[in-house]
Formats: sequence, C-alpha cells, structure tokens
Amino acid sequence: MGDQLHPRGRLDKVTYARIGKTYEKIEALEPYARGTQAIADIGVISTALFNTESTQKITPADQGFTNMLVELHQQFNVIDLAEDFLPYKLLILPDEIAPSKALLDKLDAFVAAGGAVLASAASLLDPKMFWFYWKPLGIRYQGKATFHGEYLLPAWRSLARRYALLPLPTGPRHRCRRGHRGARHLRPSLL
Repeated sequence: MGDQLHPRGRLDKVTYARIGKTYEKIEALEPYARGTQAIADIGVISTALFNTESTQKITPADQGFTNMLVELHQQFNVIDLAEDFLPYKLLILPDEIAPSKALLDKLDAFVAAGGAVLASAASLLDPKMFWFYWKPLGIRYQGKATFHGEYLLPAWRSLARRYALLPLPTGPRHRCRRGHRGARHLRPSLL
C-alpha cells in the first residue's frame, strides 16, 4: 500500500479510499490479534553473519530463502547463532553457513530433541578439506557439480510426513546455477 503524493501535490481521493477499504478489514480483526504472538516452525540462520563482503543490504542466499518460504506461505524467523534453536521444528542453513564447534553442538541438541535440519549448498562444509563437519548430514562431498543446469529430484515426502509440513511441490527441479555433488556416506539420521 502506498500513499505517494501525486506530482501535482494533491492527495488522491481514490487512493485513500482504497487504503481505507483495505485497512477496514484488518481493523475488524484487530481485537483477535491483540496479545498474540507469532509462532514460526522454521528458523533460518542468516548468511549475513558470514558474508561480510556483500555490498547489498540482504545477501542473495537470504533473499532466496525469503522468497522460497514466502511463496510457500511458511512462517519463519531469521535467526543468528545465539538464538535458541529448540522452539523450531525445522532449521534451515542456507548455502554458506560456516561450521563451528558451538554451532555443531547446538545442532546435535536440536536433532536429539526431534528437530530437522536442511543444509543447502556449502553449509557446514570445510572448504579446504572438502568434507562436511557435521556427520549426521550423512553426505560425502564430491566437489562442484559436473554440469551447469542440472536436474534434481528431491525426496520431499519423507520430510513432509515426518515434520507435518505443508505439501511441497513434487517432480524434478532445475538448478540454473552450478551446484555441488554429494553422495550418501552414512545413513542420514535427519530424514
């Protein structure tokens, strides 16, 4: 909703009528919202903690997960490493979350309490050793993907069933950018 002033410097009655009509609906629901608190089942660690070189206000990875979760109509909180992970059902580590002893310990406690972790791209990856620090991922890193423009067939059903998430889209997904290759190393304890 915008109430930008017309270039002639006059308020536009039609614009303000639309604004009034829109907020009238919200105002009617206001008594039900007082004293409530938003509850999010998903916590996402911001990559801004690790991406200090970005000149943008929001990193591309943060913009990506925001777009994805908003389009899926999912409630989520953007969190940092100091926040308690236990209130969430799912924790997302997008693209470039660097591993640390403190983070791995918190992830262990989170999973032991029944939480799920979704780590994408190079999250928790040691860039020098080419292996993932957190063994419950059950993935052996095999380097960058061979091709640009690969297809991926996610196994969403097991994740959605276990954690009562909304139905996720099925079928193959095309990755536009060059991704990473990995192989199942151990039986993953997360899915």
